[in-house]
Amino acid sequence: MNVDNNRGTPFDYSGSKIAVYFEVADIKGVKEIINNIGFIDEIEYLKYGFEVRIAIQQIPEIIRYFTQSNIAIHAAIPTR
Repeated sequence: MNVDNNRGTPFDYSGSKIAVYFEVADIKGVKEIINNIGFIDEIEYLKYGFEVRIAIQQIPEIIRYFTQSNIAIHAAIPTR
């Protein structure tokens, strides 16, 4: 498998970080959860959500944390 061809796809298991915007319904609840996720370093809170720099394979992990706490996610958009 060619690693370069997988960059930016769901098969990208590199440590490369990208900016990802998450639009959520409960920003207060999100702040509590994000503070307990060890792999998130940079967070920018926005009007309807937040943006983080993470590896692409970590997107489903963040979504799982939110759904376990019943936080609605309206969008998860890699902003390359």
